[in-house]
Amino acid sequence: MTGTVHVCWSSLSPPESGMGWLDATERARFDRLTRVEARRGFVTSRMLVKTLVGRLAGTPAALVRLTYDCPRCGKSHGRPVVVEPPAAVGWHVSLSRSVRHVLVAATDAGPVGVDVERIAATEFGGFDKVALTPGEQAELERYAPAVRARARAVYWTRKEAVLKATGRGLAVDPTALEVSAPHLPAALMGWHADEPPTAPAQLTDVFVGDDGEDQVAAVAVLAHAPCEVAIQQPPAPIRLVAEPVGVPRAATA
Repeated sequence: MTGTVHVCWSSLSPPESGMGWLDATERARFDRLTRVEARRGFVTSRMLVKTLVGRLAGTPAALVRLTYDCPRCGKSHGRPVVVEPPAAVGWHVSLSRSVRHVLVAATDAGPVGVDVERIAATEFGGFDKVALTPGEQAELERYAPAVRARARAVYWTRKEAVLKATGRGLAVDPTALEVSAPHLPAALMGWHADEPPTAPAQLTDVFVGDDGEDQVAAVAVLAHAPCEVAIQQPPAPIRLVAEPVGVPRAATA
């Protein structure tokens, strides 16, 4: 049996357009954000992931509720987990954002992780030493300078997607895992940290945005059965920015 990882992206929406989609925990996190781009990304990602899960589970998106409990400290900044309604429980989700877009993934095949990055975000001194293995650094040097920045970002999104899927994120040293060279199909080649993934990590590069020239993205799912990636059409803007319909305010506050 083949599983499916559903991936959907969207441009950022104004923060005020989606406040009705946030529960109390999400509102508290939103209120702590100070940058406009961060607020836009936060709201849009929650609207998008709830819309996607609602569509897949056959339930109103406004009823989808997430928790974010961190396994290390217990605070609400861990990976999102669908806990309501019952029809949607069992769907694994992940979300990420860049300056212009959010990217979300949902699957019932196993834990999932997704990452989207602007190519320029990985271009700073010292990045290679803290993010790449010696072998990956050597491989990167073989690329022409004109494409090296993109190759570096591909390395990073692949690693970040796997780390998100494990639920441990950057608690694991990125140099403790190796991924395939950027010009090759995405794959996890080695894991040298403790607590290896609970199932094989299946990696796929994904296309995000209208042109894809300045950003790259990847999705990873931990599953024994083969999985395919299905790119979902973004919801129409009017549906994304609308308040949840037919649900009392208390249900989303």
